[in-house]
Amino acid sequence: QTVVGLRYDYLLRYFENREKSVDHNHVVDAILSHNFNSRFKLDVFYSFALAQEPQQLGQGAGGAGILFRAAGTNFRNIAGFDLTSQLAESWSAVTGFRNNIFRFDELAFAQSLDRVEYLPSVNLRYQVAPPSSIGLFYQYGITDFDGPGANVGFVRDVNSHFIAATIDHDFAANLTGSLRGGIQYNDFAEFAGVRDRDGVAPYVDGQLTYGFLPGSSLTVGVRHQLTATDVGILGTVGGGLFSDPIRGSSATSGRISLSHIFTPKLVGSINGLYQAGTFIGGG
Repeated sequence: QTVVGLRYDYLLRYFENREKSVDHNHVVDAILSHNFNSRFKLDVFYSFALAQEPQQLGQGAGGAGILFRAAGTNFRNIAGFDLTSQLAESWSAVTGFRNNIFRFDELAFAQSLDRVEYLPSVNLRYQVAPPSSIGLFYQYGITDFDGPGANVGFVRDVNSHFIAATIDHDFAANLTGSLRGGIQYNDFAEFAGVRDRDGVAPYVDGQLTYGFLPGSSLTVGVRHQLTATDVGILGTVGGGLFSDPIRGSSATSGRISLSHIFTPKLVGSINGLYQAGTFIGGG
C-alpha cells in the first residue's frame, strides 16, 4: 500500500591543473507512493542537487535545461506530487504540481538562469480499450527569474498555458508509447519600450519505450516548448535592438536512453540528448 524510496549519489572530481582542483556533487532523490484504496493514489517526489555537472542539475519546465559545465557550486531543487483518481470505470484524472528552483554561483549564469517555476496541472483520461487511453491535459506555468541584477532577468518572467490532447497506447507487452500534442501560450512580462513577445507556440512531448529483453530497454523521446537560455539578454546579439531582448528559446529536443542487463551483476546504460532552438527576441 505504501512505498518509500531514498537515493543519495556523491561524486568527487579532481582536476590536476585548475585553481579549484576538486568538485563535490551531491544528488538526493526521495519518493513516497501511497494507495489510499483502489481508486486513489498519491505519488510525492523530491530531488535536490548541489553540483557542477549539467546532467546532475537536470531540467525544469524549460525542456533540456543547461547542457554545459557551469562554474561554481550550483543548486537545483525539484518537488511535487501527482494524485491519481479513478472517477468512473473508464474515466480517471491525474492532478499534479511541480515546484522547481535553480540557483547558480557564477554571476552571468545567475542573472540569466536563476529562477523559480510553479507548475500545477490536470490530466483527464478516458480508457478507450485495455491498451489505449486518450485525454486532455492542461498545465499552468509561472516562471519567475529572480537572479541578481533586476535589469537582466526581469523581462524573462513568463506565465504559460499548456493545452494538449494526450494518447497512451500499449502496442505490445514490451512496446509502449505516449504523446502530448497541443499549444503553449506564453504571456511575458510587459514593460514600456520593450517589444511584446506574447504568443502561441506548438507544445509536443512524446516517448516510446521498447523492452527488448527482460530488464533491458530502449527509450526515445521528443519535446518542443519554451526553454530558458543562458545567452545574454540585451539585444546586441546578432545586431538586435535593446528594445527586443532575448526572452528565451523555442527549442526542440530529442533524447535516447539504452539500458541493458549483461549479467545479474552487470548493468550498463547510455543516454543522449540533442537540442536545437530559436531565440525569442534578440534579433
